[in-house]
Amino acid sequence: MPNGITGVIPKGGGIKQKSPVRFAHFLFCFSEPLASKLARLFKTKKPLRGAFLFGGKRGIRTPGPQKRTTVFETAAFDHSAIFPGAAAAKVVKYFTAGETPCHFKSSEEQGKEQRLPRSWHLRIFAALRIIMKVLVFYYSQSGQMKNILDHLLQPLQSGGTDLYFAEIRPDPPYPFPWTSDQFFDSFPESFTGIPCQLEGMILPPPEDFDLVVLGYSPWYLSPSIPIHAFLQSETASRYLKGKKVITVIGSRNMWLQAQEKVKRYLRSCAAELAGNIALYDKAPNLVSVLTIIRWLIKGKKEAGRILPAAGVRPADIENSRIFGEIILRHLQSGDWNSLQDSLIQAGAVNVKPNLVLFERNGSKIFRMWSSRILKKGPAGDPRRRPAHRLFKIYLLIVLFVVSPLANVVYAPMKLLMRKKIAADRHYFSHNGLKENH
Repeated sequence: MPNGITGVIPKGGGIKQKSPVRFAHFLFCFSEPLASKLARLFKTKKPLRGAFLFGGKRGIRTPGPQKRTTVFETAAFDHSAIFPGAAAAKVVKYFTAGETPCHFKSSEEQGKEQRLPRSWHLRIFAALRIIMKVLVFYYSQSGQMKNILDHLLQPLQSGGTDLYFAEIRPDPPYPFPWTSDQFFDSFPESFTGIPCQLEGMILPPPEDFDLVVLGYSPWYLSPSIPIHAFLQSETASRYLKGKKVITVIGSRNMWLQAQEKVKRYLRSCAAELAGNIALYDKAPNLVSVLTIIRWLIKGKKEAGRILPAAGVRPADIENSRIFGEIILRHLQSGDWNSLQDSLIQAGAVNVKPNLVLFERNGSKIFRMWSSRILKKGPAGDPRRRPAHRLFKIYLLIVLFVVSPLANVVYAPMKLLMRKKIAADRHYFSHNGLKENH
């Protein structure tokens, strides 16, 4: 095969002499945000509908045979992982900058024109340093959420996406591990959404970002207090407005009602929830209660002689990279409508029918308890201590006595509630919002 690549450079982008360059790998996403970025880069009046792209490791570029073209002569490279069946070889192609679908002419074929399949629309990314940017807001009290995000978003970083992590920091920070009184005293503020103070953030302009990721963990069937505070802030209003948002949840096993509240926050910020990923502790319910209490109160996450390790399993965190690969594909293509379906098929969300009912009923009771405790005074007020200690006793009885009995009663009812269960699973797996859920 010939030994170079000829790529069209839009007006003003030509070169006059040989210069060594390092090329990026093929990326063939075609998205409107990227088209607009290319237009701004080359100062064209409308988004570019066609562009060149190239691959390889290192080569020399020289002026091409036609006006405003460049020949890229590369060493042999292997794109078999990108184009199935391709071999390691040097390639020369002439890519037009016309309307999509793009055409190309092989110099071997003396101008014979071929048409690329419509699904192979080409866009240049790293070669022109035009890369997608993702802003990641997160609160990670124990470090688990940051670990999840690092693994999940690794494919985006490897794919050339710029990640900007913005940690949400309460001021003062919440303790970890907690004391028992501190943990249960945080219940009413968490459930009702009373915000705490947050440290300020220094961030690039919101228009720099193509996607926002929000990582959080539920507290008491609700987002944590720092997440409440962030989503009520001016920063959230500025940086979420008009953005596609993907939520990433790390929980014990109950996250449905917390996500409903996050959906409402996103709607109030004029953001669009494009995807949701929920990782949870897959230990049996009562076992996970014991391990999470041990972790939160004593700081012991590791497995003991009887109990397993607390939190999301390391294997599940490692495997979350699969979801990152899905996000990367949709980010590059600009196809957000099918993202959640793709994530669901990959196992990003698992809605347990018995927990749907348990969370709904629990939310009603939590509302009464939180109102009662808040009447005693603000957070930290000693007058609240008897009330939140009574709530602790109630909660332990519900978890260890009422919940197992309810599961026994609920089991035969599943046969009579199949349509309702299917509707609930579909609703909570997707990103819609209904006020009565």
